[in-house]
Amino acid sequence: MQRYRIKQSTSMLLLALSVGHVGMNQAHEASAVTGEQADFLGYALVSCDPPSSYLEAAVKDLSGAVAGLQTNLLIIKGNQADSTTDPVSGDNDFSLPARVDGGTGTYQLLVTKTAVGARAFEVSYHCKVDNGLPGGEHTGTAITVKQFSSLNN
Repeated sequence: MQRYRIKQSTSMLLLALSVGHVGMNQAHEASAVTGEQADFLGYALVSCDPPSSYLEAAVKDLSGAVAGLQTNLLIIKGNQADSTTDPVSGDNDFSLPARVDGGTGTYQLLVTKTAVGARAFEVSYHCKVDNGLPGGEHTGTAITVKQFSSLNN
């Protein structure tokens, strides 16, 4: 139990440092390592400044391939949701992006995994305005981590 708490604290520290680094360079990417438990949940709130029209996010599993173990990302705002899964672990490519057209405000962003086993992952998240340009135009984006642990410690 004590070992798990140390791992969990280390993971939280890594995520906090990543998020702090994101705020400084505006890259809007954060990386961390999950715990071993299958019910791991990373939960954050992403705030999109005006004139945002949507949040787009993707996940990249940085760990080696393990059969049946994938990393998922889910975006929720109001009554809208979209999800994506990194189909190939460790290939250095992000999943296809998930996108929710929820405008300005706060979105829920969740990262889960499909089985037991620690996963190193990176999340790319961007608030954008749909201005007709390919890929949209970035707007102000901020993130607050709410939970980064197994649900059943």
